[in-house]
Amino acid sequence: MKAAENDIFRRGVVVVAVLAAALLGADSLRAQTSEFAARLPSRTIAYVEWRGAGAISGAARQNHVLELMADPAMAPLWLGIAANIQQQSNRPPTLSLPDVLSLVQNPAAAGIIELPRAELNADSASEPPIGMFLVYDSTAKTDIIQKWEAATEMRGPNPPIITHFEFGGTSVEERSYAKSATFLAMAGHCFIVSDRKPVVEELITRFGGSIGPSDSLAQQPEYASVQRFLDSDAALDYFGQVPNLKEWISVGTKAKNQATALKFIDSIHLEKVHALGGSVSFAGQAMHIRGAILGNTAPAGLFDFAGASDTSFQTVAIANGAPAFSVSRFDFVAFYRLIMGAAAAATPQQQAGGLQTAQSAVQAFLGMSVPDTLNLFTGELATASSFSDDGTQQRVFAATIQKPDAVLHVLRAVLGPMTLAEESWGSATMLDIAYPYRDPASGLQRRKLYYVAVTPQMLLVAPRKAMLRDTLQSVSDSRTAPPAANGVFADPEYTKMRALLPKKLSGLGADDVSLMPWEAIWMNFEQQIEQSPKQSAHPSPDLSWMKLVNPGVIPRHLHIALSGWWKDANGVYFDSYLQ
Repeated sequence: MKAAENDIFRRGVVVVAVLAAALLGADSLRAQTSEFAARLPSRTIAYVEWRGAGAISGAARQNHVLELMADPAMAPLWLGIAANIQQQSNRPPTLSLPDVLSLVQNPAAAGIIELPRAELNADSASEPPIGMFLVYDSTAKTDIIQKWEAATEMRGPNPPIITHFEFGGTSVEERSYAKSATFLAMAGHCFIVSDRKPVVEELITRFGGSIGPSDSLAQQPEYASVQRFLDSDAALDYFGQVPNLKEWISVGTKAKNQATALKFIDSIHLEKVHALGGSVSFAGQAMHIRGAILGNTAPAGLFDFAGASDTSFQTVAIANGAPAFSVSRFDFVAFYRLIMGAAAAATPQQQAGGLQTAQSAVQAFLGMSVPDTLNLFTGELATASSFSDDGTQQRVFAATIQKPDAVLHVLRAVLGPMTLAEESWGSATMLDIAYPYRDPASGLQRRKLYYVAVTPQMLLVAPRKAMLRDTLQSVSDSRTAPPAANGVFADPEYTKMRALLPKKLSGLGADDVSLMPWEAIWMNFEQQIEQSPKQSAHPSPDLSWMKLVNPGVIPRHLHIALSGWWKDANGVYFDSYLQ
């Protein structure tokens, strides 16, 4: 065992050295700027872009997440990933872990492009009117790309039929499989892969020349609007826009279904969603993840799910010293009306009665309509997470409510057969619930206990009665005096990072990494994996590396995580920090 550990350690040192070289030694790529968006067609529906190791050159010396990744204590993890990839392969891999780390030094982009109208008419209606693509900057990586091509050639029991054709002076390799095809080509210094011939040909034209095309994604106003909310020093970013679904329907949908599909699209007001995008940056001590979904948030539309932003949340008191807390505010009634309106508009007249019958049945069962039932919940959903001595995560759930007697009526109607006991605790009513489930390991029917409390302002759920009572006490105390900062909210770093977010939020999440018992959590995770049933026909992954990782390395580098999201007239926005 000692010899095996020493061998793993020696190989781990090599892995860390390679990883450090990928993260810290990419100065030659630092000056590179992305040109993918300036070359991709405006019909690009979505893409994600990796800007290369140059985007994090220097950052790894101060960024806490990159420090954790490069810590020698994490070497068994990277070796375990590499070993499991090899285990799942039917033949020896041609790419080593150093090869993979070398590949990630260069920029790449992958995504989906909508085919032109002419191609939609030419294609079979059974095929989606899109093509997947990968574009990779192959500078100084040609040999490794050849290894990658060899490693990805086999996608089934039989080898593909390989042919070649010329397009614009560029040789294209076509790999034909039983039900699909892949096209590969080199255009200038870019390696291009796609599953559709029109896409690979278009990308060869766009990336093969020294001068960029006159029409591109970067010139689209939707793309420009999203970029204003992303980090300019991002290492990874993504973009998406809503395609012309009505055109897809007119080409690929049977005539009798077209009217229904078009009515559904009109009813959910998909045109109000303009674009979305996000970025991940390591330019600082914290990993910064941010994004936006832009559009017209006025009712009615898909933005109805998001509740209004405000400076405070009612449910913060349930945190009660926990190291992790999360809350979001939603508008249940508005979103329900949107979905039901769209369903009614898209349902054929002869079937419309079914929707009304279902809603009438729910009303008869609950004694009130579905909108009135949802209106009892005023929007906030929150969780507070803590950990027991054995590393088991325990969560308290909370929802803000009005009309507690009506909420109790609904709970009694829905949970009646599962309710073991009911009692009063101050102004709250507590229910003991036995939830039936089938044990996945033994296949036996078992019961899991949950404890529910209805207060004048909240519905609370906890896995233990003592935990529920502690939460009730904390909520009660908060009504008479502002609660003292404890748990994650007592961390000085929380106050500093909270100032980075807007004052008004629709959602907030915070985790104090230093308060979590990582050794117990790690051991609990190991035990769960060891006890899980082997239901897959594939060989189980070798997780022996977990015993060689000291989980104490995590709080050594990471201290706190914070996230928030908010809504205004122009969209919904997300911002997260991990430091």
